[in-house]
Amino acid sequence: VSNAVETILFVQDFRISTLNDVSRDSFTDNNRDAYFHIETKDSTLDQFLLVNGQYRPYLTVKPGQWNRFRVVYAGWANSAQNLNLMIGGVCETYLLAKDGIYIHDYPRRLDVFPIPAAGRADIMVRCREGTFNVTAYNNNVLLTIKSEGQRVVSGGPTRGFEWNFPPYLQDVRQEPVADNCSCNTILSCGGGCSINGKQFTKHEAVHTIKFGQVVERKLTGIQAHPYHQHVYPFQLVEGFDQADTTATHGGYFLNGDWHDNIRAPNQDTATIKYIANVHNGKVMLHCHRLEHEDRGMMSQEQILDDGECKCEAFEMHPPEL
Repeated sequence: VSNAVETILFVQDFRISTLNDVSRDSFTDNNRDAYFHIETKDSTLDQFLLVNGQYRPYLTVKPGQWNRFRVVYAGWANSAQNLNLMIGGVCETYLLAKDGIYIHDYPRRLDVFPIPAAGRADIMVRCREGTFNVTAYNNNVLLTIKSEGQRVVSGGPTRGFEWNFPPYLQDVRQEPVADNCSCNTILSCGGGCSINGKQFTKHEAVHTIKFGQVVERKLTGIQAHPYHQHVYPFQLVEGFDQADTTATHGGYFLNGDWHDNIRAPNQDTATIKYIANVHNGKVMLHCHRLEHEDRGMMSQEQILDDGECKCEAFEMHPPEL
């Protein structure tokens, strides 16, 4: 891992017709925002993926060389789907980290990486000589890898890593949860987009937390909605047993992993935990399908030094924000 060649892959999903609608609607009298209006030579090309601002670029690597792909899926046009990244050809691919946090069982060999909108994944890749595609969604070409040049002699994937996790990322799966610190968080667009049936209100928290407590949340709606939590990452506790390859999407989502963003295509509910022991104040929660967030699927938790855990919505006062 330490000697791998690092490459950032920033993936964006554009839909030209929607961008042009926004650029037109931003002005009156049918004028348009020149910065956002896009014209293409190919009128049939409406939706496309860019990698680092390029359309279907080439990436050159050396055969036998370990590469660390730092993938960011910025989403947008197709954020209702996970990226489902696949690296073709004769390549070894291992999950190393998600949302910037190392997994506990590296090397985890995977063929498909279902990164949700706004999610990140670090993937270790080693290829034989050849030219082959990296695909996304349903085999859409994302970029092409050219593995050529002098072969690099390298050993197998590193094993037995001991990561130094900070206090807020210690394993909390077996930690007890105090009264009222276990709450439901339900994402839904039935009858309007909301969290726990309430649309975003500026000075209202869906839950409150006493500083230093272990927090448990039972998420519902993550099959359709990428749930994103600011400030504190969360640990998957229930819903992703290793034996259930359907729910885990082939092993990408596993109990014990840490995320700050999750959409599980084959699992609508999950239990998560974290410990609120570093920062107090607001913790923003929202769906990362931004049209859902804009329609009200956003809320916040409030962490209080002298407060208590409460599951019901709590009216916050502006001085506390």
